Amino acid sequence: MNQIKNFNIKEIFASAVESQKKNNFQAAIDLYNKVLEADPTHINAQINIGILFSNLGNYQKSISCLKKVIEGDFNNYNANYNLGIVYGQLEKNEEAIGYFKKAVEIKNDSFDANYSLGIIYGTLKKNEEAIGYFKK
Repeated sequence: MNQIKNFNIKEIFASAVESQKKNNFQAAIDLYNKVLEADPTHINAQINIGILFSNLGNYQKSISCLKKVIEGDFNNYNANYNLGIVYGQLEKNEEAIGYFKKAVEIKNDSFDANYSLGIIYGTLKKNEEAIGYFKK
């Protein structure tokens, strides 16, 4: 029975990803929620819902979803990186910097997190810091 359940979860998750790729965000959210109903510990579904809420402009729901992941796994790169993105979109630069730095701490060679830090520091006119992150 567990194999059937796991297969269905994988199938539903794959359908959600396809809906997300087609910019059918609400359908993707609904499918990811079905995954979470079957497996509340499915971190990728939770992260993707957080990303989708951000894409829909619902930043508070996005933050809530992504922070829920971090509560269970503080060292989750994707949740930290995407929280940095959301806070950057909200122009809450200090919060964004904190999450991007955590993402870099987890995955030092992350182009995306280092680049994002460079952009934010450049925006804040902290050019030395910006250059340091761009060089990584």
